[in-house]
Amino acid sequence: MIPKLGTTGPCFSLSYPGIVASGRWFDLWNNRLGVRAVWRLAQLEKPKENVMKRNRKNQGFTLVEIMIVVLIIGILLAIAVPNFVKARQNSRVQSVIGNLKQIESGKEQWAMDTGAASTATPTSADLSPTYVKKWPSGPVGTGADYVAETMSAPPTFKGQTLDAFQDPATRDAAIAAAGL
Repeated sequence: MIPKLGTTGPCFSLSYPGIVASGRWFDLWNNRLGVRAVWRLAQLEKPKENVMKRNRKNQGFTLVEIMIVVLIIGILLAIAVPNFVKARQNSRVQSVIGNLKQIESGKEQWAMDTGAASTATPTSADLSPTYVKKWPSGPVGTGADYVAETMSAPPTFKGQTLDAFQDPATRDAAIAAAGL
């Protein structure tokens, strides 16, 4: 901060070859030494950095700095990876649930169109071109893992029904049994 002219500001002491200035700002101004000159003198008087220290900084990081960065990355991975695995599993389960609902809807439409009894069992060939656009192949496994079952029973994925995937009490067991 540069004080206003005519005030007695903080004391200073500067020396430069040929110029010796000390006292207050007011004295400097009276001696016709301008503020810019004082600023330049102050910049010249700054101590120079140690050359060895400057070269070390330009060489690279210290081992401690690298180890801290690796530690931080490790902590972030420990937090993020389980969340990604859980999100992947949830997306697979939601895919299976959506496919089972689509097969159930296709079965009901097939039964209404054909007048089938409750004991009739539609096959994937009966449902896939007309009532189900494409027979689902599942996030894991093949199209044979989805079974339409009889009209009175819900469709299954690897032996697990839609209710087993949606019920919180049986959800984990159904996921494990289906291999999701």
